[in-house]
Amino acid sequence: MLTGWKGPGVAILAVAVCFGAGFGTGHRLAREAPPPHPSPVCRPSAPQLAADHAGLPIMPFIGNSLLFDHDWRIDGALAAICARQGLLAREAPALIASLPGMAPEMVVFGFGTVEVLRAGLADRQIDPAGFAQAAQDITRSPRARWPEARLVWLRIPRTGSGPIRPPDVLALNDALSGVLVAAHPGAILLDTGPLSSGGPVMPSYDGIHLTAPGYLAWERALARLVAQR
Repeated sequence: MLTGWKGPGVAILAVAVCFGAGFGTGHRLAREAPPPHPSPVCRPSAPQLAADHAGLPIMPFIGNSLLFDHDWRIDGALAAICARQGLLAREAPALIASLPGMAPEMVVFGFGTVEVLRAGLADRQIDPAGFAQAAQDITRSPRARWPEARLVWLRIPRTGSGPIRPPDVLALNDALSGVLVAAHPGAILLDTGPLSSGGPVMPSYDGIHLTAPGYLAWERALARLVAQR
Protein backbone atom coordinates (compact mmCIF):
# COMPACT_ATOMS: atom_id res chain seq x y z
CA MET A 1 0.00 0.00 0.00
CA LEU A 2 1.07 3.59 -0.49
CA THR A 3 2.16 5.23 2.73
CA GLY A 4 3.80 8.39 3.95
CA TRP A 5 0.89 10.83 3.53
CA LYS A 6 -0.07 12.20 6.92
CA GLY A 7 -1.61 15.28 8.43
CA PRO A 8 -4.93 17.08 8.03
CA GLY A 9 -6.39 18.06 4.72
CA VAL A 10 -5.88 16.69 1.27
CA ALA A 11 -2.33 16.34 -0.01
CA ILE A 12 -1.80 18.63 -3.01
CA LEU A 13 1.26 17.93 -5.11
CA ALA A 14 2.52 20.49 -7.59
CA VAL A 15 4.35 19.30 -10.69
CA ALA A 16 6.76 21.62 -12.49
CA VAL A 17 6.29 21.27 -16.24
CA CYS A 18 8.64 22.45 -18.99
CA PHE A 19 6.83 22.27 -22.32
CA GLY A 20 8.25 21.13 -25.62
CA ALA A 21 6.97 20.54 -29.12
CA GLY A 22 3.43 19.52 -29.99
CA PHE A 23 2.31 15.95 -29.40
CA GLY A 24 -0.27 13.73 -31.04
CA THR A 25 -1.78 16.04 -33.60
CA GLY A 26 -4.45 13.49 -34.46
CA HIS A 27 -6.59 14.48 -31.50
CA ARG A 28 -9.31 17.06 -31.99
CA LEU A 29 -11.91 18.72 -29.82
CA ALA A 30 -14.57 16.72 -31.60
CA ARG A 31 -13.21 13.58 -29.95
CA GLU A 32 -14.76 14.78 -26.71
CA ALA A 33 -18.21 13.75 -28.00
CA PRO A 34 -19.66 11.16 -25.62
CA PRO A 35 -19.46 7.51 -26.72
CA PRO A 36 -22.85 5.77 -27.20
CA HIS A 37 -22.30 2.86 -24.78
CA PRO A 38 -18.92 2.72 -23.02
CA SER A 39 -17.38 -0.75 -22.75
CA PRO A 40 -16.53 -1.89 -19.22
CA VAL A 41 -13.22 -3.39 -20.37
CA CYS A 42 -9.96 -1.74 -19.30
CA ARG A 43 -6.96 -1.93 -21.62
CA PRO A 44 -3.38 -2.28 -20.39
CA SER A 45 -1.33 0.72 -21.43
CA ALA A 46 0.43 -0.30 -24.65
CA PRO A 47 4.03 0.34 -23.49
CA GLN A 48 3.52 -1.95 -20.50
CA LEU A 49 2.47 -5.18 -22.19
CA ALA A 50 5.97 -6.64 -21.89
CA ALA A 51 6.51 -9.72 -19.71
CA ASP A 52 8.82 -7.84 -17.35
CA HIS A 53 5.78 -5.92 -16.05
CA ALA A 54 4.04 -9.08 -14.85
CA GLY A 55 3.22 -9.05 -11.16
CA LEU A 56 3.27 -5.25 -10.78
CA PRO A 57 0.44 -3.57 -8.86
CA ILE A 58 -2.37 -2.41 -11.12
CA MET A 59 -3.16 1.30 -11.45
CA PRO A 60 -6.55 2.05 -13.08
CA PHE A 61 -6.92 5.40 -14.88
CA ILE A 62 -10.56 6.53 -14.80
CA GLY A 63 -11.61 9.70 -16.59
CA ASN A 64 -12.17 11.23 -20.01
CA SER A 65 -9.98 11.45 -23.12
CA LEU A 66 -7.27 13.35 -21.23
CA LEU A 67 -6.49 9.97 -19.67
CA PHE A 68 -7.79 7.67 -22.42
CA ASP A 69 -5.77 9.12 -25.29
CA HIS A 70 -2.35 8.70 -23.66
CA ASP A 71 -0.34 5.50 -23.18
CA TRP A 72 0.76 5.90 -19.58
CA ARG A 73 4.18 4.62 -18.52
CA ILE A 74 4.38 4.37 -14.74
CA ASP A 75 7.52 2.88 -13.22
CA GLY A 76 6.57 0.26 -10.65
CA ALA A 77 2.93 -0.15 -11.72
CA LEU A 78 0.82 -1.54 -14.55
CA ALA A 79 -1.40 1.20 -15.96
CA ALA A 80 -4.91 0.05 -16.84
CA ILE A 81 -6.77 2.56 -19.01
CA CYS A 82 -10.40 2.48 -17.86
CA ALA A 83 -11.12 6.01 -19.13
CA ARG A 84 -13.62 6.89 -21.86
CA GLN A 85 -13.57 9.69 -24.40
CA GLY A 86 -16.19 12.31 -23.59
CA LEU A 87 -16.96 10.88 -20.14
CA LEU A 88 -18.63 13.33 -17.76
CA ALA A 89 -17.91 13.16 -14.04
CA ARG A 90 -21.53 12.38 -13.25
CA GLU A 91 -21.32 9.28 -15.48
CA ALA A 92 -18.27 7.82 -13.74
CA PRO A 93 -19.89 5.91 -10.82
CA ALA A 94 -21.77 3.69 -13.28
CA LEU A 95 -18.52 3.01 -15.13
CA ILE A 96 -16.70 2.17 -11.89
CA ALA A 97 -19.47 -0.25 -10.93
CA SER A 98 -19.08 -2.03 -14.28
CA LEU A 99 -15.31 -2.52 -14.08
CA PRO A 100 -13.90 -6.05 -13.88
CA GLY A 101 -12.58 -7.39 -10.61
CA MET A 102 -9.19 -6.01 -9.59
CA ALA A 103 -7.32 -5.05 -6.43
CA PRO A 104 -5.53 -1.78 -7.25
CA GLU A 105 -3.09 -0.12 -4.90
CA MET A 106 -3.73 3.29 -6.45
CA VAL A 107 -6.56 4.67 -8.62
CA VAL A 108 -6.13 7.81 -10.77
CA PHE A 109 -9.05 10.07 -11.71
CA GLY A 110 -9.14 12.81 -14.33
CA PHE A 111 -12.40 14.69 -14.94
CA GLY A 112 -13.60 18.18 -15.71
CA THR A 113 -12.21 18.96 -19.17
CA VAL A 114 -15.39 17.74 -20.87
CA GLU A 115 -17.52 19.88 -18.58
CA VAL A 116 -15.51 23.07 -19.15
CA LEU A 117 -15.22 22.38 -22.87
CA ARG A 118 -18.97 22.03 -23.35
CA ALA A 119 -19.67 25.11 -21.22
CA GLY A 120 -17.20 27.14 -23.28
CA LEU A 121 -18.50 25.93 -26.64
CA ALA A 122 -22.11 26.63 -25.63
CA ASP A 123 -21.21 29.92 -23.89
CA ARG A 124 -23.10 28.88 -20.78
CA GLN A 125 -22.26 28.99 -17.09
CA ILE A 126 -20.21 26.21 -15.56
CA ASP A 127 -21.77 24.16 -12.73
CA PRO A 128 -19.26 23.84 -9.86
CA ALA A 129 -21.88 22.49 -7.44
CA GLY A 130 -22.86 19.72 -9.83
CA PHE A 131 -19.22 18.86 -10.44
CA ALA A 132 -18.54 18.79 -6.70
CA GLN A 133 -21.39 16.35 -6.16
CA ALA A 134 -20.10 14.16 -9.00
CA ALA A 135 -16.57 14.22 -7.53
CA GLN A 136 -18.01 13.18 -4.18
CA ASP A 137 -19.85 10.26 -5.80
CA ILE A 138 -16.78 9.23 -7.80
CA THR A 139 -14.55 9.19 -4.73
CA ARG A 140 -17.13 7.34 -2.66
CA SER A 141 -17.49 4.54 -5.25
CA PRO A 142 -13.90 3.20 -5.08
CA ARG A 143 -13.78 3.81 -1.33
CA ALA A 144 -16.49 1.15 -1.04
CA ARG A 145 -15.10 -1.17 -3.72
CA TRP A 146 -11.35 -0.80 -3.09
CA PRO A 147 -11.06 0.42 0.52
CA GLU A 148 -7.27 -0.07 0.64
CA ALA A 149 -6.48 1.80 -2.56
CA ARG A 150 -4.86 5.24 -2.60
CA LEU A 151 -7.01 7.69 -4.56
CA VAL A 152 -5.33 10.31 -6.75
CA TRP A 153 -7.16 13.11 -8.59
CA LEU A 154 -5.52 15.07 -11.38
CA ARG A 155 -6.43 18.74 -11.39
CA ILE A 156 -7.89 20.10 -14.62
CA PRO A 157 -4.94 21.45 -16.64
CA ARG A 158 -4.85 25.22 -17.08
CA THR A 159 -3.85 25.33 -20.72
CA GLY A 160 -5.05 28.87 -21.41
CA SER A 161 -5.99 28.02 -24.98
CA GLY A 162 -8.96 26.84 -27.02
CA PRO A 163 -12.60 27.22 -25.99
CA ILE A 164 -11.88 26.27 -22.37
CA ARG A 165 -12.25 29.39 -20.22
CA PRO A 166 -9.68 29.77 -17.40
CA PRO A 167 -12.31 30.93 -14.84
CA ASP A 168 -14.28 27.72 -15.48
CA VAL A 169 -11.19 25.61 -14.87
CA LEU A 170 -10.48 27.49 -11.64
CA ALA A 171 -14.07 27.07 -10.45
CA LEU A 172 -14.10 23.29 -10.97
CA ASN A 173 -10.63 22.83 -9.48
CA ASP A 174 -11.73 24.78 -6.40
CA ALA A 175 -14.86 22.62 -6.17
CA LEU A 176 -12.78 19.44 -6.41
CA SER A 177 -10.32 20.63 -3.78
CA GLY A 178 -13.17 21.51 -1.44
CA VAL A 179 -14.72 18.06 -1.78
CA LEU A 180 -11.48 16.23 -1.08
CA VAL A 181 -10.53 18.40 1.88
CA ALA A 182 -13.95 18.12 3.48
CA ALA A 183 -14.89 14.51 2.79
CA HIS A 184 -11.84 12.59 1.58
CA PRO A 185 -8.72 13.93 3.34
CA GLY A 186 -6.73 10.81 2.46
CA ALA A 187 -6.97 11.50 -1.26
CA ILE A 188 -4.18 13.17 -3.20
CA LEU A 189 -4.75 16.10 -5.54
CA LEU A 190 -2.04 16.23 -8.20
CA ASP A 191 -1.50 19.66 -9.73
CA THR A 192 0.20 20.28 -13.08
CA GLY A 193 0.83 23.89 -12.13
CA PRO A 194 -0.15 26.94 -14.21
CA LEU A 195 0.07 26.18 -17.90
CA SER A 196 0.41 29.18 -20.16
CA SER A 197 -0.11 29.21 -23.92
CA GLY A 198 1.84 32.43 -24.36
CA GLY A 199 4.82 32.45 -26.70
CA PRO A 200 5.80 29.97 -29.42
CA VAL A 201 5.71 26.86 -27.20
CA MET A 202 2.25 25.46 -26.48
CA PRO A 203 1.48 23.26 -23.45
CA SER A 204 -1.52 21.79 -25.27
CA TYR A 205 -1.94 21.08 -28.96
CA ASP A 206 -5.75 21.40 -28.92
CA GLY A 207 -6.62 23.28 -25.71
CA ILE A 208 -7.34 20.06 -23.78
CA HIS A 209 -4.74 17.32 -24.18
CA LEU A 210 -1.19 18.00 -23.08
CA THR A 211 2.03 17.87 -25.04
CA ALA A 212 4.50 15.09 -24.25
CA PRO A 213 6.39 16.94 -21.45
CA GLY A 214 3.14 17.61 -19.58
CA TYR A 215 2.17 13.95 -19.60
CA LEU A 216 5.71 13.00 -18.64
CA ALA A 217 5.53 15.25 -15.57
CA TRP A 218 2.33 13.50 -14.46
CA GLU A 219 3.90 10.07 -15.04
CA ARG A 220 6.95 10.91 -12.96
CA ALA A 221 4.84 12.26 -10.12
CA LEU A 222 2.67 9.13 -10.11
CA ALA A 223 5.76 6.91 -10.17
CA ARG A 224 7.07 8.72 -7.07
CA LEU A 225 3.81 7.92 -5.28
CA VAL A 226 4.08 4.27 -6.27
CA ALA A 227 7.65 4.14 -4.94
CA GLN A 228 6.43 5.38 -1.53
CA ARG A 229 3.87 2.61 -1.03
